[in-house]
Amino acid sequence: MNVIGFPDTIPPAAIADLSGSPGDLDGTIRLEWTAPGDDGTEGRAAAYIVRTSIYPIVTEEDWRQAEGKIGEPVPSVAGTREQMTIRNLVSAGYVFVTMRAADDFFNLSPLGNCVKVAVRGIDIGGRVRDARTGEGLPGVVVASGIRSAVSAADGSYFLENVPSYATAVTARDELVSGQPGAYYDIAMPMPKITQYIPLDFDMIGVFGLVNTVPPDQYQGRFILFYKGMTKTAGDYGYPTVYRGWNHWPVTVYNPPFVWRGLDLQAAATGALADWETSIGADLFVEVELPEGADMVIHYDTVSDYRHHVSTTEYNSDGTPKLRELWIYTRNTEVPISIYAHMVFTHELGHVIGLEHSRNVGHLMVGLTTPQVHHPTTDEINLVKCLYRYKNIFDYSWVLEE
Repeated sequence: MNVIGFPDTIPPAAIADLSGSPGDLDGTIRLEWTAPGDDGTEGRAAAYIVRTSIYPIVTEEDWRQAEGKIGEPVPSVAGTREQMTIRNLVSAGYVFVTMRAADDFFNLSPLGNCVKVAVRGIDIGGRVRDARTGEGLPGVVVASGIRSAVSAADGSYFLENVPSYATAVTARDELVSGQPGAYYDIAMPMPKITQYIPLDFDMIGVFGLVNTVPPDQYQGRFILFYKGMTKTAGDYGYPTVYRGWNHWPVTVYNPPFVWRGLDLQAAATGALADWETSIGADLFVEVELPEGADMVIHYDTVSDYRHHVSTTEYNSDGTPKLRELWIYTRNTEVPISIYAHMVFTHELGHVIGLEHSRNVGHLMVGLTTPQVHHPTTDEINLVKCLYRYKNIFDYSWVLEE
């Protein structure tokens, strides 16, 4: 005798305790709920169906228009706590989610609760520092899109759940838009996307230029002086990216050399010390052999050329590997016998990474004999920033208020 059963007409119970939270990875959420049964709250359902929408899902029409998701787990016995991760959602957005259970006869549970869940984005954190001193800066607003944070007393900040499609991260110290702050703003492009991005900001102070004399081609604006002295203004074919030494201190071969009773080795040592004392940092270390030195001093007793520094070897990233300082003892325009300290101090400015200034108030003035023989306040502020800055940096990211 054959026995034929009747189809099951009892659906699983509604999933009424669905909850959600941001997942662990960008574009994900995590759901949790209690498993219903096959018949109401008893047994084991056959499958789950999860749907999402940008609108609340509260009616059957909402359910039909919602987007189905994949990856639902196989249902456990009634009363078991279940969980699921939904991927490939819009980073750092919000999504409405609801779910239903089905039994072997395709009976769907009633609509349960619908939850609004924040989708996981990425986190960005680090420190905001004074580029001149290296000290942390409090009160700086770091922002990306609609997310923002204010740096703490030590300069640390943390941006949580930033959309991974964001294009930039900015730091500004003025709290009222349009009012100048004490530092130039920075707008950094979003680096390679990872779940957590470490990103430090070294902010250049809005220093007034104190050593220029009229006419001041820099208009008293430190940022124009800074970009001009590092050839990062981007004008007239110049780049915006600065490539400096990838380490400090720089090793220097300073050979013994006496010219007409003048100890030029000692003069060079004095100029090295002048820069170090001015900056308050270990910029140079003298070595006994030229092999492997970062900078080598050469003397020419035959030619009457301009004293100069040239970069003769580069690292693969375009940063300097070897710089050579040439001193011409027959130079009559700026004779080394009279201006030994000034010549060495000026040329060492080029070794550090400075170009010529366009103002006679600076040691690094070009096309004429400098009127000052020691690093000025303007140049000291600049080099202090270069010393602590990243050795490869795009200065188009530094903005005037």
